[in-house]
Amino acid sequence: MRIDMWVDLGCPWSHLGFRHLRTALTQVDFGGEAEVLVHPYFLEPDLDRTLKEPWIQHLMDSEGMELEQALAHTTRLSDLGAAEGIRYDFARLVVAPTVSAHRTIAAARDLDMEGEATEGADTHVLRLTDALFRARFEMGLDLSDPDVLVGCAQDVGIDAEHVIPALGDEARASQVWSDFQMAMHMGVDAVPTLLLDDTFVVQGMQPTTALVNALTTAHAESRRN
Repeated sequence: MRIDMWVDLGCPWSHLGFRHLRTALTQVDFGGEAEVLVHPYFLEPDLDRTLKEPWIQHLMDSEGMELEQALAHTTRLSDLGAAEGIRYDFARLVVAPTVSAHRTIAAARDLDMEGEATEGADTHVLRLTDALFRARFEMGLDLSDPDVLVGCAQDVGIDAEHVIPALGDEARASQVWSDFQMAMHMGVDAVPTLLLDDTFVVQGMQPTTALVNALTTAHAESRRN
């Protein structure tokens, strides 16, 4: 069974949705047949440099929120994250482009394919994606910084030699943008978005129980076909 997931590494809702998916994957018996592909999405595709403004100010500027709305938004996210073991630190959050981070995910995918280990909840792709989310939202690190990206990869057992070439490969960057453009062509307009076995679409951040139900239904359908 194939699971495609579109995330914006700069979106806390994507972070929560991704965490819920990883948890759900451990609660459904796929018989070793679940392959998760993580695709790039950019809610702010024109963001091409690291910003100096605080996250709260960025929310107000980019989403048109009033201060009270922005504070309530981050409080809700913090509460939801805490329930999943995520310690959001919005005071230190660095607003930065994430194209290079998605290059490292693509490199992790290559590594999984080389090792024929593309299925399950503990692939290099899933571990690295989780590390990138944690680096941005819990550690206040800049996901456009190559040293940060290499460090995230090494933290999940990926050697620097697998990541550094991808960061300097413009063809890899073009691949990331092409993947994003394909998502828009397909009608993906929110994150996180899941496509289960090319059939079932799950849009927006869903609780783990809802994802378990969706995955179970999609897997049963795929077995029948």
